[in-house]
Amino acid sequence: MKELLTELEVFAASDEKAIQDYVQTARAVVVVDLATHRIIYITRVAEQLFGYHMHNELRGLPLNTLIPESKHGAHTGHLKEYDKNPHSRPMGETHMKLVGKRRNGSEFPVEIHLESMVLRGHRIGIAIISAMDKKQANHEE
Repeated sequence: MKELLTELEVFAASDEKAIQDYVQTARAVVVVDLATHRIIYITRVAEQLFGYHMHNELRGLPLNTLIPESKHGAHTGHLKEYDKNPHSRPMGETHMKLVGKRRNGSEFPVEIHLESMVLRGHRIGIAIISAMDKKQANHEE
């Protein structure tokens, strides 16, 4: 088993660029510094989902940039609660209707899975986002 792990580590290290390229194009992911609630990383898929076309345009901006203004207060409260007990879970566990905001201001239903980890001494939140079509959103209600 140890031999297999070593082999996998060598493979992963040698193909790190390919893995990064895959992650960039495979999932809509937003990484946030939980202390500042600012975006520190976003995949191209997520940028496109939210209507941003310049790579890294969202880096450094508040997470609320991607959330309708009417939800800012509640979302800030939810972030503070998550900070107290960060763990892997689907967002909206209490059957909340989750909504994202595109650059043009239009809103769309989303599903979000949250992860958390400590990176270089900072706790970060990782949101894996899927857009829902209207049929899925209506079924969720």
